[in-house]
Amino acid sequence: MSLKHFLTTSALVTLCTLSLSACGTHKQASNESKLAPKQVLNWSLQTEISTLDSAAVTESESADIVNNAMEGLYRIVNNKPKNGLATSCKSSADGDYKLVVQLDQKLPYFKLLMGDVYFFPQNKKAVEKYGKR
Repeated sequence: MSLKHFLTTSALVTLCTLSLSACGTHKQASNESKLAPKQVLNWSLQTEISTLDSAAVTESESADIVNNAMEGLYRIVNNKPKNGLATSCKSSADGDYKLVVQLDQKLPYFKLLMGDVYFFPQNKKAVEKYGKR
């Protein structure tokens, strides 16, 4: 075996070993997996938000903030509606316990709409007191 062939083979084996070791998993020590006592999220936007009123949101920046700071009847998880403020949901022929929604026709994606920021519930007293202000 020539020296050139030996060095090439050695370099290839070393490269493969380093590549495979980089793909391995690293176990964290148990004390590293604990969360810090105070959790902080810093959110940066490219533009100023126009409103935090979910009924008046018109642009995506405000909608993102409202969606992350508030919750609707449903929340969307992996494109599927999950209960948010709604503790349960039963569809019946004669109407639900607190909230009744009547649709002109069946709408299979209705819960997905209710998880969108534009359909978040409003506090009746606040709306009556402040209106559009």
